[in-house]
Order: sequence, then structure tokens, then C-alpha cells
Amino acid sequence: MVDSGVALYMRVSTPQQKIEMQEGMANMILQMFPASQIHRFVDEGISATKKNLRERPAIQKLMERIRLREISTVISYDRSRIARNAYEYLEIAKIFNLYNVRVIFTGENEKAFSTSLFYEAVYASTAQFEGRNIGRRTLDARKHFPPKLIGFQKVEENGGVRYVRDEPRATYIQLFFEAMSNVSTLDQMEIIFREYRTRLERSDLRLLDILKTPFYFAAAMNENQSHQLDYVESITTEELYNRVNENVRTIENAERQVKAESLSYRKIPVCGYCGHPMIVKKGDYFRRVRATYVCKNSEHKRNVIFIFEYEELLMNLLREYLQSIDIEKMKVICVNYLCEQEERESMKIKSLKQEIQKVNVEIVTCIGIRKRIDTLLKKKEENQTSLRNHEAILERLRLIKMHFSHVAKRVKFHLTSHEMQNSVIWDIADDLIRLTSVTTEEVVFELRCKTFTREDAI
Repeated sequence: MVDSGVALYMRVSTPQQKIEMQEGMANMILQMFPASQIHRFVDEGISATKKNLRERPAIQKLMERIRLREISTVISYDRSRIARNAYEYLEIAKIFNLYNVRVIFTGENEKAFSTSLFYEAVYASTAQFEGRNIGRRTLDARKHFPPKLIGFQKVEENGGVRYVRDEPRATYIQLFFEAMSNVSTLDQMEIIFREYRTRLERSDLRLLDILKTPFYFAAAMNENQSHQLDYVESITTEELYNRVNENVRTIENAERQVKAESLSYRKIPVCGYCGHPMIVKKGDYFRRVRATYVCKNSEHKRNVIFIFEYEELLMNLLREYLQSIDIEKMKVICVNYLCEQEERESMKIKSLKQEIQKVNVEIVTCIGIRKRIDTLLKKKEENQTSLRNHEAILERLRLIKMHFSHVAKRVKFHLTSHEMQNSVIWDIADDLIRLTSVTTEEVVFELRCKTFTREDAI
């Protein structure tokens, strides 16, 4: 009888990475299936960038079980766990589609698996694909296994990890939650923060972080749902945590101002008079002093701008820029580029085929010369590998060109959406803005590229 099995596939490149984190992210989904149907496939100590598919035993075993129709669902953290090479990933995606395998990714914000190979190619070949995944995996790992967290002692035993209360700080944090559960005004919050700044020796921003960390009630959040961590000794309760965070949300302005004291400052402006980078003069929310950028040159000490005002100007400019994108202009430029690349790949493929044919003729005429034949066979194999790679690139270029109008419209929709989060816009700010300069009279933004914008835009 065919087993409609569920496969959990996990891979870690180094001993420092956590299999437990990947398994923990999948637990809520695994609980939906009978234990007898769940099969685990683990490649440990294997880097997908250094080992090809044939050298990864667990993924090979998984593919074999799929071909035997013993697996109908595959669960994995994200696409990079399956393959970091886009070509290898698409080969696996084809097998998933061929055998009607349902694929579930558990990583936060990971795009759902699509039966369209075009979309899977786009997801797998995004320029910042692996860099962002590494950052997200690190964040998820820290949620489940923080290397250090005030109020806890990390204890390693029997190959596992436990987090136990570290006194007296654990009790201080417990009392901090209890005190904050009754807060309703900023004045009350200031009094409590003043007390616990001293007790816990932490800044206002760090105290807010503590209040927003579910690890203190022995849980981690995934897609706005909490799941319990049985290796953590709780300091507060989920009920108290939720009540405190409801109170904190009622004073959102306080949170924003406290955060303003530790901004990432990714687009620090320069002084418009001397050209030197401006420096941060920190504020203090409870003293009603706002953070500013100032010129460190004493001659320009009056050249000052509030950071919240500067960032609001920057955000408005970026939104205006994104809304100025000309979709037709984008299509013409990109399709022309794709056609050029397609022609280049076609010429390369033609050249490789001619080279392979030439090598075949040489092999036939080298009867009895073993060493020469071995050299020619190796050359032929290299050319055939290169040919397959270029044919795959050509196929992907044609797919992208075929679907580009649809993709361009989706890009336009997402870039101009008023619901687009500021954090997403910040991620592309460095790519769009070359320099910002501040004087007492104006703020000047120098854009890097206007290739896709309308002629009358910005």
C-alpha cells in the first residue's frame, strides 16, 4: 500500500546552526499529521553551495521516496535549505510538480510554493535571496535559542539546551511585567522605567524590548501565533504578556521616540556646507528632547535637523519616486535587455554545439591514441555541461520574457502600494539614493537612477 507520507527535510551547513530551530518552526504543521506518516530527512554539516545534489544523501533519499509515490507532502524551512543553486532547485521543483507533491515552507515571510516554474525561478534567483535568508534564519534561531538573554541562564546538558531563571534579575523582570500591566499614562510609564532602569541596568529601549519578547513566557512567535518552548522556564505568563503589550500599544508614540535613540541611521546625511557626514545628537523621550543630526564642525553648529523630520522627508521622496515608475518604459528597457541576453546565449549554445561536433570528429580519428582520447572526452564532457547550463539560462530568459508584462504589473502594484511597509522601503533606500545633504534652508537628495521613471517625474 502506498504511504501518503509527510517529509520534513532539514539541512545545516555547520555544527553551529540549529536543526532544533528548523524542526521547531515545523512543529505546528507536523501536529496536523499522524506520527506514523511523518518521515525526517536530515543533511547535517553539508553546504549546498559546495556539495551538489548527488553528494547530499538525505535529499537523494527524499527524491527516491517521492518517485515511488511514498511522499505527498514536503515541509522545509525555506528554498535555500533545499538548494541554493537556482538550477538545482528548479530540477527539484519540477519533480515536486510532476508527482503532485504539496510543499510547505515554514520560514517567516517565505513565499508559498508555486506550481509555476517561472515564479519559482524568480524566487530562487533573486539577487539578495541567500543573504536575506541567512539573516532571517539567524533571527528565527535567536527567537528559539538566544545566545544570551537577561533573566535567563543557558544550561547545556545531554546534548540539549535548557533556559532557567537567573536570579535576582528573573524576579525583577517578573515584577516589571506586573507593574507595566497596570500602566495607562506616560507619567506612570516614566516612573516604572526609572525604577527598572536601575534594577536591570538597561536603557529605555532595551526595557521595551524585554516587554515585547515572548521568550519570557516560554514561547516563540511564528506568523503571529505563539508556540510553547518546553526547554524554557517561564518568567511571566502569556496573559500578563498580552495585557502589557496592549498597554504599550496605547502609547505608541513613546515607543517610536525611544526607538529614535537607537536608529540604524542607514542614510546619514552630509553637511551641505562642508560635505562631512553629520553626527547623531541623541534625545531623551522622557525629557521631551528629540534626536537630531548635527554638523560636527563648530562653524556649522546651527546646521541641525530633527531625525524624525529628516526620515519623514526621505520616506515621502522614496514613495513619490516609486510611484513615478513608468511601467511601459520599464517593459521596453527590460525586454530589449532580455532579447540581447537571449541572442548572446543562443550564439554561445551554437558555438558549443559546433565545438562538441568538432571534438567528436577528433575522437573518431584518434583511434589507438588513448591519452589523447581521454583528453578529448574530458573536453567534450566540459562542453556538454556548459551547454546544459547555457540552455537552462536561455530557457529561463524566454520564460521571463514571456511573462514579463504580468510581472511588471505586479512589481508596479507592490512598489506603489500605500500599504508598503516603511521597513521594506528602507531596504531599497541605499539602492535609490546616492547622497543626501542638509543645510539650514533645504535638504537635497541625489538619486542614483531614473531609468524607469517618467520624464516629468522627480
